[in-house]
Amino acid sequence: MPDFLTLHTEEAAHSFSCPPQAVLVLGSSDSCDIAFDGEEIAPHHVEIRRLEDTRFQLRSLSTAHRLNVNGVTASEMEVETPFRLRLGGDVLDFALASESPKASTTSVSNRRRDYMLGGSARMRQRISPAPASAKAPEPEPEPAPIAAPVVVPPPFPSPPPPPVNHVRVLPPVSYSAGTTPVTEPASGDGWWVVAVIGGLLAPAAIYFGYQFLFPHPTAKVREAPKPKAIEVTAPKPVAKPTPPPVPAAPTDTYREDAFAAAKAFLDAWNENDASGMLRFVSPAPSSYFEIPNPSSEDVLKLEELFRDRWPQRTFRVEGSPTATRAAESQFEITQRYLFDLRGQNNRHATGTGTLFVTLERAAPKTWLVTRATDKIEVQTAEPSRDAFSPAVSLRDLKPVLNNDEIMQQAKDQLAVLVKAGNAKTTLTAILDSAAKHPNETFWRFATDQTCDALSRALFATGEWPDPTCLVEIQKLSELGVPSAMLLHGHLLRAGYLLPRNIAEGEVLYRKAYESTKSREARFYYAEALFIGGEHQRASAIALATMVSSKHPLEAYLAAHLLWKKAELDPSLWQQVYEIAARAATQHPPAKNLAGLVLLKHGQTTKERQAGFALIEKAAEEGVTEAMKNLSACYEYGDGCKRNEGEAEAWKKKAASTPPPPKRHYSEFE
Repeated sequence: MPDFLTLHTEEAAHSFSCPPQAVLVLGSSDSCDIAFDGEEIAPHHVEIRRLEDTRFQLRSLSTAHRLNVNGVTASEMEVETPFRLRLGGDVLDFALASESPKASTTSVSNRRRDYMLGGSARMRQRISPAPASAKAPEPEPEPAPIAAPVVVPPPFPSPPPPPVNHVRVLPPVSYSAGTTPVTEPASGDGWWVVAVIGGLLAPAAIYFGYQFLFPHPTAKVREAPKPKAIEVTAPKPVAKPTPPPVPAAPTDTYREDAFAAAKAFLDAWNENDASGMLRFVSPAPSSYFEIPNPSSEDVLKLEELFRDRWPQRTFRVEGSPTATRAAESQFEITQRYLFDLRGQNNRHATGTGTLFVTLERAAPKTWLVTRATDKIEVQTAEPSRDAFSPAVSLRDLKPVLNNDEIMQQAKDQLAVLVKAGNAKTTLTAILDSAAKHPNETFWRFATDQTCDALSRALFATGEWPDPTCLVEIQKLSELGVPSAMLLHGHLLRAGYLLPRNIAEGEVLYRKAYESTKSREARFYYAEALFIGGEHQRASAIALATMVSSKHPLEAYLAAHLLWKKAELDPSLWQQVYEIAARAATQHPPAKNLAGLVLLKHGQTTKERQAGFALIEKAAEEGVTEAMKNLSACYEYGDGCKRNEGEAEAWKKKAASTPPPPKRHYSEFE
């Protein structure tokens, strides 16, 4: 496989070793792999990375310059060789070769910084010219490349001439090309410095030595004058050449982008909307928290369940991630995190976890999760660790409920279903709870509310919104649930969804009444007996409790039952009227009944006229029986003046008006 990248300029061709994954940096800085001169060239202008075979990635390293490759302008691109790059005002052609061409290349240093590339002139170090008379040296073997750049030190300074003791002044040192600069003077050449200092100090030493050895006997000792200090300029040390800066390693943008994507994926666990997770996960992941090859729906379902289980969640990263490059555009990343979970039934857990995630590059700056798993350690658990499942992965951690908590949870779920009003779903959940808890009755409240709603719809319109609930009603009726047995009886007596069977419906009413003795069951059972003509049995189970009831249906039925007794005992008519009048304000048929009592059994004309007025109001409110009675009043002048026209009009209206719908017992509670 070709491992040499050949750069062709207008003047020459240059070859560079470039195996896969090698990186070359071009620019005007000495730290670049290939250096150019030019005002339009940035210190670090462009990065060339070999990806695989003949494919290269080019990336601009300067925000002020964009790349122009094969006529296309961009900040980053991938190309196949050969390709043409415009750099400054020059055109550079790049190609791959199996070996470095010898005819057109020169020796290359380890960092390839001494090339004169293109039309731009590369500045070289200044070298002192050799004397014209000097004999040209014979060509020597080419020296081995060195890593350090050639640095020309400043001229060595000459010391000033001292007042005493002549000092030999060294000539300025010059360096020829290729020589190593002197960093410090050799130890053998520093004797003249000692000589200069000794010459300066010798007169003072002789004077003071003589005065010390031979003082004058009469002379006053006086302070010797201080010798005038002679300033000596010390030679400036030759600075060591500063080593060239080591070029910074190119930033692995793929790795940084993958780290950012992994952190964003973990941060999204804090979001309440589970659908947001799909923007981080590949459409075809290989594994997602132990689900092999999950679909987007599987991922979404798992995330929604996770959020329902822990509605209050806090996640944050801990420490720095680590990454392993699995392929050119694939990373395996490990990230530690902290979690704090609060869920149903006051469950609270905290701990640490480790996320293992594989990401693939789907587009520039876009990395998607193709595999995800984690491992957790629970540090605190309330009320106890036994209240949580033994889980290794976070999404397997769930509350463990006791029997009371399970029943309460089921009850709460049934309440939500009842409120939603979906009878089919609610009845299915009720049967499930009844099967799991046969000795419990917590689910019966949902049965009563659902059956009452279906019964009201049946009484008002003669049908249900969803007739598919029949099977569930029959099953609950067989289980002996009173509200279901009553509804089952309504269906049989009305002939709705089932063949009409008055007797079987009455049997179900009786069973419901005998099992619970509830007021509703007693009313429907007594009403069925009254309609069937069994007035004595109906009165025996209902009349004693219903004559004083404020429930309109119970009072209306009690008035009918007492009517039969009043036919034999006229003293009871006043009580019949009072009971019917009590129910008349809420139940229009009771107005018709109260009016009939006054009309037929009133003692004065005023009472009979009051009875006519009640019947007229009931007729106007849509009571069919009241319309028929009103027509008869006008026809015979009972409680009013005879009016055949009005009689005929109300007779026709009664014939064309359907009977008013029955009202369910629960409507008045």
